[in-house]
Amino acid sequence: MRRWAASVNAGFFGARDLTAAERFTPRAQNDADHAAAAAHYENATARMIDLLGLSGASFELRTLRGVSPYDEIREAMAAAQPRAAQGSRPEESARPRFSILTPFFAHKDFFQACANSVAALIEADARIHGPGRIEWIVFNDDPRFDEAALKALVPEASLAHMRVLSDGKNRGIARRLNEAADAARGQWLLLLDCDDHIEADSTIVLDHYIAILPSARYISSSMTDIDENGRLHRFRARRMPATMLFEEGMIAGHLVAIRRDLFEELGGYDEAFSGCQDYEFALRAALREPLLVLPEYLYRYRWHGKSQSVASERAQDRRTIDVLRSFLADFATRAEASRQAAALNKAEPLGTGYCIIRTQG
Repeated sequence: MRRWAASVNAGFFGARDLTAAERFTPRAQNDADHAAAAAHYENATARMIDLLGLSGASFELRTLRGVSPYDEIREAMAAAQPRAAQGSRPEESARPRFSILTPFFAHKDFFQACANSVAALIEADARIHGPGRIEWIVFNDDPRFDEAALKALVPEASLAHMRVLSDGKNRGIARRLNEAADAARGQWLLLLDCDDHIEADSTIVLDHYIAILPSARYISSSMTDIDENGRLHRFRARRMPATMLFEEGMIAGHLVAIRRDLFEELGGYDEAFSGCQDYEFALRAALREPLLVLPEYLYRYRWHGKSQSVASERAQDRRTIDVLRSFLADFATRAEASRQAAALNKAEPLGTGYCIIRTQG
C-alpha cells in the first residue's frame, strides 16, 4: 500500500519538485501507479466522509476562495526565495536538535498511543545518535488533568526526555504553543497533537533533508489518516505544490517542523486565530520563503468524533475564513506597496490595485 501511495507524493520545495537526488526514498512515477493511487485515495476519502458525516467546506468559504486573486498569490509564493542558509552552522545541519511540542486537551484515551509513538521515535533516534537529541514538551491546557496523570500514561524510558508545562488553566492552543516554543531548547520545533502518532523514523528522514536543503526552515511531511482504533483509512495524496496553499487549504500540515529562527522572525503563532493558527502561520511563511514538502509519510492523523476536524467542523470553517480574510488584507497592502514602489522607480503612473469588499453573509 505504501508503494502506490508514495507514487503521487514527489515532494515540493517552493514551486519546484524535489529532484531524484534530493528525495530520501525513490518514488515510482509511471501513469499506472498514479491512476491506482488516485483511485484508492478517492475511494478512501468517500468512505471517510460517509463514516464521519463530514459536510465539506461551506458556501462562504468556497466563494471567498473563488473570488480571490489566487493566481497572483501563487505567483508571489513561487517567487519567494530561500533566506535561511546564512547564519546556520554546519554542525546544526549535520546533527540538529529537535523539540516535539504536544498540546494536551481532553484526549486522554488517545494520549497513551501518542506517547508510545514518541517513545519509539526517541529510541530509534538514540540508536543512531545517542540520547539527548530529542526533547518532548507537553503543554497541558486541560485543568481536569495534572502532570502526574499525564506522566502515568508515558513509557518510563521517555520520562527523562519529557517536560510538562501546566498552570491549571485553559488558555487556548496558540498561546500554549508559543509558550512551549519559548521553553524549547531544540533548533527545530516538531508539532504533534495529543491524539496523533509520529513515525519512529521521522528525525532520521528530517536529518537527510535538512542536510541537503539547509535553506529550508519550514518542512511538512506526508501523512496517513487513521481511525479511533488506529486502523488505516488512507494515505493522503498530495498533487499540488505548497504554492497552492491559499486555494487548497492546509496542504503543508502534519508533520510540521519549523526552524526556531523562522518561528521567532514571524512572531510565533497569532493568538487571534487560535485553532487555525497553523494555517495562518504557513500562509505567512510561504510568502516569505519556499516551504519544503516531503514525500515521506511521517505522521498519522487520527479521525474521531471528538477531534476538532469533526466535532468543530463549522467552527473550524469560520476560523479558516477569518484567516483568509486577514491574509487577503495583508496581501493587498503588500501588493499595492510593491506597485507604488515599482511605479515610482519607473516614473510611471500608478496602476490599479485590489479592493476587498465584505458583503452580508
